[in-house]
Amino acid sequence: MIKIIIGIIIGIGLSTYYPEISSTLKDFFLDSGARDSIVETLKEVK
Repeated sequence: MIKIIIGIIIGIGLSTYYPEISSTLKDFFLDSGARDSIVETLKEVK
């Protein structure tokens, strides 16, 4: 439980002091191919 709270606090702090982090992380997520692997995993669940 404490790890979740610390993670939320760090997330709020990062987005407060570095507002472009969301677009930077989104671009990294799309470029890394993680999205494609998640989609394939979800297709197998059906």
